Amino acid sequence: MRWFLVFVLMFGCGRGGRREERAEERREQAKSEGRSKDVAREAPEDGTTAALEALGYVSEGNEPLTAEVGVVKNLPGAWPGTNLLVSAHDFEVTLVDMAGEPLHTWKLRPADHPNARSHSFRRAWVLPDGGLLGVVEGSRLMRLNPSGRVVWSSELTHHHDVHLVGDELHTLTREVRRVGALRSKPSLEDQITVLDLDGKVLRQTSVLKSLLRSDYDELIAEAKEEAVDLLHTNSLKLLDGRGAAANPAFAAGNYLVSCRRLSALMVIDPKQEKVIWAQKGPWRAQHDAQILDDGSLMVFDNGGNKESATRIYDLATMEERWKWAAGEGTDYHTDCCGTNIKLPNGNVLFVLTDQGAAWEVTPEGQPVWEYHTPHRVGVLQRKVHRLWDVVRMPPVAELPWFARLKSATPAVPTPDPEAPSPP
Repeated sequence: MRWFLVFVLMFGCGRGGRREERAEERREQAKSEGRSKDVAREAPEDGTTAALEALGYVSEGNEPLTAEVGVVKNLPGAWPGTNLLVSAHDFEVTLVDMAGEPLHTWKLRPADHPNARSHSFRRAWVLPDGGLLGVVEGSRLMRLNPSGRVVWSSELTHHHDVHLVGDELHTLTREVRRVGALRSKPSLEDQITVLDLDGKVLRQTSVLKSLLRSDYDELIAEAKEEAVDLLHTNSLKLLDGRGAAANPAFAAGNYLVSCRRLSALMVIDPKQEKVIWAQKGPWRAQHDAQILDDGSLMVFDNGGNKESATRIYDLATMEERWKWAAGEGTDYHTDCCGTNIKLPNGNVLFVLTDQGAAWEVTPEGQPVWEYHTPHRVGVLQRKVHRLWDVVRMPPVAELPWFARLKSATPAVPTPDPEAPSPP
């Protein structure tokens, strides 16, 4: 679904005084009327829980941009490394080299497949020991060992994103709740859930409550009565202080989240459980928001009904510094997902999910690496599976777990052609 909200609301720190007064007035009015905009603790008992939590990403495929598959461009300007490929075709994640040759695969055994609407990992991350974290959209977070065997599975209805920081996993989960006076029907309440590396829950922060308790609660007024997914929070980053010089809200320890339904980015202070900064647009239905080393803001702008693009903004002024799209028009628009990441050499790795394609481009906008998924779906296998993500990782020489894994794998002896055949 595309959202046709074309206006831009600017939320600056300088307007906070009047906004705070308005928010306090609304809270007092709700209190006097006996209403509460908080989220009910109890889950509904009307049979909707399973239906709501089953929301996921199922696709019959999309038209390919080209008949070529695999790595179709690999120029000297690309940042050398390895690539983690996360595709919608199976519970399988593959590490390939810059030419697209497979190096290692994590694949669930059929007996370990979760009972979920999604039939693949939505996102995946390699752990220092060579294990894998995989999000099964709207279902769970799984930790695998290097061989693809399940170490643990957290069934907290995980979705979209994980940010691994030290020995903690900062994840997005959701629960079915009633939202007081906002709507009569149950809704999905997004949570920031922090786990340890064994999958134990350490603490939680409600994204919805953080918004409702803030000076930006007017944003939620745009959520429609029929909408069950009020925010559709789709990316999460624990801030490390980059960007705080340009905007104090981006201090270390706060969270930057992206809410697709509202076309809004928000910063949450988990200590207050409150949104302390929000910006709506100029992006539309965006994903994968993050702060770069120089304090800039990078966003994957899905673009509504036009081409999707990576955009980089000056965080102090919100002026656009850089933009790149793979092409013009709806052929280069992904309605679902999309990722971008800034590489150490300044290039940007850009993933167009619906088209199953990824590009690495220079700061001048020149593509130096290009990949198209070989996985097909649909009648006569003519359409492409979605490409959820491509993660550029260091070369194998800089992956200690890879060397340990290969050294532990027994070598297959080469047959001696002169040896006599066994009796």
